[in-house]
Amino acid sequence: MVDMDDPETVLAIGGNFGGAMTAMTGGFGSTADRLVLECKGDSPVDSVTTTRLDWIRDTFADAITEACRQAGITVRANDFAVKTIDNNDIDGGNTISSAAV
Repeated sequence: MVDMDDPETVLAIGGNFGGAMTAMTGGFGSTADRLVLECKGDSPVDSVTTTRLDWIRDTFADAITEACRQAGITVRANDFAVKTIDNNDIDGGNTISSAAV
């Protein structure tokens, strides 16, 4: 037998995780947006610095996108698992033969 909190509590916790991920990635996005050069010159060093800064911002943006994608998958998997277990319990089932997200 699986011992878990009531399904509504587990689903709410999953929703809280999704909300926390959104807030966290929004904070990282704001930080990345504030990474700017105060002045841009024409020297080779300025050119390399601009290229590196663009790479840093692109890397942050890619990481934020992937973190949001993974968070969404996690929340959906949690919802699916909770509902599968709860429905099986309501139906009086002893086992879950298969389930896929």
